[in-house]
Formats: sequence, structure tokens, C-alpha cells
Amino acid sequence: MRPVFGEYYTYEELRLASEEILSHLSFGVKADTFENAFDQLANILGFVGQRPEKEWKEGPDNLWGLRDGEFLLVECKDEVDLNRGEINEREAEQMNRSCAWFDKHYPGAKVKNVMIIPPRTLSRKTSFTHPVDIIREKGLNKLVRNVRSFIIEFSKMDFKDLSEQKVQGLVNLHRISMDDILNMYSESVR
Repeated sequence: MRPVFGEYYTYEELRLASEEILSHLSFGVKADTFENAFDQLANILGFVGQRPEKEWKEGPDNLWGLRDGEFLLVECKDEVDLNRGEINEREAEQMNRSCAWFDKHYPGAKVKNVMIIPPRTLSRKTSFTHPVDIIREKGLNKLVRNVRSFIIEFSKMDFKDLSEQKVQGLVNLHRISMDDILNMYSESVR
């Protein structure tokens, strides 16, 4: 029998692993734990995830390979006060460095730059050098809920009989496709 989602042979394995991952995807979780969970989420959703900053001490917190030549670059600021009003200069500069790193290492590739952070407003003292969207608490919670609902769908299924079409249909139903990830959970910076 081949595993589902890369490594899970049964629903119980998938459920336990996904709950462990999803439980760490909320604001206030320690940064390394959050970033690791976001990396593991890539695998569950069928993407290739990396943690360049952790692995090479440069680049973004997370980088997802979505399809050939298309990426999601993510800076995670999950330990930030939920009531803070602005993205500060240090955070904007870190995002700018990550975008420059991506340009250097993936010239010509398509990328969506996202910061996971509570505030949506950029401080007037700073700017981004590349287009950047924000995933705030509402978008992050919605993503977690949708992934959890997606996983529950497999509770009564025989993993030996799952087709790619069936899984893709559920991905689409629960709004966690690549296009959904790129467009549905983030919002523009003000």
C-alpha cells in the first residue's frame, strides 16, 4: 500500500499528524514551532516546503514550491502582539532581505511574498521593495479550519482506493488549492 500525503498510511496517522501541525499554527506560538508547523503543512497540502533561514541562515522563514517555477515566500511574525497597529521597520527590512534572497537564488521564478503578522498597516517610516500580502489572524484561522475539514473527509475512506481526482476534488471543496493558498487567505498591506 502506498502512503497518502507522502507518509501516512491510515486516517488515524494523518489525523494525529495534522492536529499536531494545526495546533501550532496560531499567533503566540514560539516562532520555531510555528515555522516548522507551516513547513509541515506544505507537505500535507502536496507542496514542497523549505525553511531557508533555519537551514542556511539566510532567506525567508518558509518557502513553498507550488509548481514548477512558482513559489510562496513567507515571513512569520506570529509572536507579535495581536493588537499592535503597524508592521515596523525591522520587520519590513527582514521581508525585503528575504525577497532579495529569493531574487538572487530563483531568478525569473514567480513568487508571492506573504508576511504572517497581526497588523495590516505598514509604518510610514518604512516600505517594502516587492509586493507583499499579509495573512492576519482571520486568514490564518480560516486556513487551519479548512485544512482540518479537509482531513476529516478521509475518516471513512480506504486509503488504498484514493484517486488523485478524489483528493483534488476535496482540495477544491475545502478551498486549499494552490490558487486558494495564493489568493484567499491573505490581504493587501495598507
